[in-house]
Amino acid sequence: MTTHEQSIAGPAIEVSFLVLEGLVVVQLEQNRSLIIPAGGSWPGLQFLPEPLAAYLKPVATMKIPGTRLFPLGDKGHPAAVALVTAQALTTVGSLAERCELAEQLHIPIREVHQATGAAVVGADEWAFATALNT
Repeated sequence: MTTHEQSIAGPAIEVSFLVLEGLVVVQLEQNRSLIIPAGGSWPGLQFLPEPLAAYLKPVATMKIPGTRLFPLGDKGHPAAVALVTAQALTTVGSLAERCELAEQLHIPIREVHQATGAAVVGADEWAFATALNT
């Protein structure tokens, strides 16, 4: 059964948090999104590397009913950035955009085995090789 309830606003994108239960959707420009599941965390805008923040352009968050959040301590920000980076590199935007983001983040996708580079940006080897040569 599908219900059409209003979405539930999440915390401000500037705020860092840990998801204890449920999940939070970080809404990005261009109808894109990131999912922060239970056990995951969002670093807040101030801890995102500038190339990542500029690429994602987060605008708001929303959460599902029953979601419980906890403030993220200072030591949790690197793990939160890692989760966001992994999602951005593998799922957000076109393959060419993801390759460019990897290079802006100083991830040496051109210097590793083609299968590894392809996996970093969520692509098969043929598409990855094609994207690098365009």
